[in-house]
Amino acid sequence: HVPINGEDSAESFRFQKQVESVQVLLQTDGRPLHARIELVQGPNHSKQTIDVFSEDGKSQPFFAVIDTPVESTIRVVNTAPNMAFPLTAAVEPYMVDDSYDPSADEDDEADLDTSDHFFFVNNMN
Repeated sequence: HVPINGEDSAESFRFQKQVESVQVLLQTDGRPLHARIELVQGPNHSKQTIDVFSEDGKSQPFFAVIDTPVESTIRVVNTAPNMAFPLTAAVEPYMVDDSYDPSADEDDEADLDTSDHFFFVNNMN
């Protein structure tokens, strides 16, 4: 999980073209969750965005699976009004094709350990 402070702080997660979809989990320590998720798939595609709001990012975290049919970057922006509303983001591959090599992404910011299925075992308490 990557902490992202408020006031438009952001983290980017790059994925190989073999990653067919990614799972995104955004949560807070119980404070409001204000974020924007951006999907960038190269210069010839329009950026797609999702605006996320939750009164309590611990009891009501945001989770989504997003298709990434080509090499993609997921950018998570904390749009909270100030630094008092940090969030944590976990962005990992969900579906990958047979040629996927997680070691090729070791230098990227994303945690691409496909053995860590955090969404299925994550305890929100």
